[in-house]
Amino acid sequence: MILEFESINNIRDLGGIKCADGRRVKRGLLLRSGDLSRASDGDIFRLEEEYAVSDVIDLRDEWETKEKPDRLPGGAEYHNMPAFPPFEEQGELVYENLVKSFADDPLSSYKSLYKRLAQNDHSKEVYSRFMKTVIGASGTVLWHCRQGKDRTGVAAILLLTALGADERDIIADYLETNDAVRPMLEKMEKNGASREELDYARLHGLVMEECVAVYFDTVKNEHGSLMEYITGELGITQDDIEKLREKYLDM
Repeated sequence: MILEFESINNIRDLGGIKCADGRRVKRGLLLRSGDLSRASDGDIFRLEEEYAVSDVIDLRDEWETKEKPDRLPGGAEYHNMPAFPPFEEQGELVYENLVKSFADDPLSSYKSLYKRLAQNDHSKEVYSRFMKTVIGASGTVLWHCRQGKDRTGVAAILLLTALGADERDIIADYLETNDAVRPMLEKMEKNGASREELDYARLHGLVMEECVAVYFDTVKNEHGSLMEYITGELGITQDDIEKLREKYLDM
């Protein structure tokens, strides 16, 4: 469900999504968003008072957090968990090579990114820590990356899978980013943004179903199912899953 905040982009509540045994995610406990660097005083007040956010999980790289540090709700514990595979000194993951690939063939580059997020050992370790942090949180959890769509979207896919959501509903949540971002694109167009600016914003602000399909296909082809991936590659136990469901699903 898309939430209306003053200055936090793409902020949503997973509450209401149908999961295991017909139960639904409790409202107000699992929030996903873009970064909190531009959060207004009113936004911070709502995160504190209305949602009682206890943990903020930032999936951005360290250089991104330094460039645009989060504004945090009072009392919230901050966790920086860079989800992208680390840059390399040579090869495909050299920063300059990645920048060039996204400029030359963005769709293929995004597909490759999702495949790496499924396969890379560093990313697996980060998403394992993400899941365990959500399980151990004392209140509402908010997780985000820069725009709240790719790294954040993968985190939501894993979390909803563990909670027992249907794949169609998981993909629907992933694609809801587009509904959240379109008003911003319309505002840009109304304010006279150039075609190049609009094309760039659409390309990097919207999500593509082809990308999430790559993530699902990679995991299924290599591990059988997303749940087997979560319990095997991420080390989330059945006991962890039961705790997660007891905590975040209604009765």
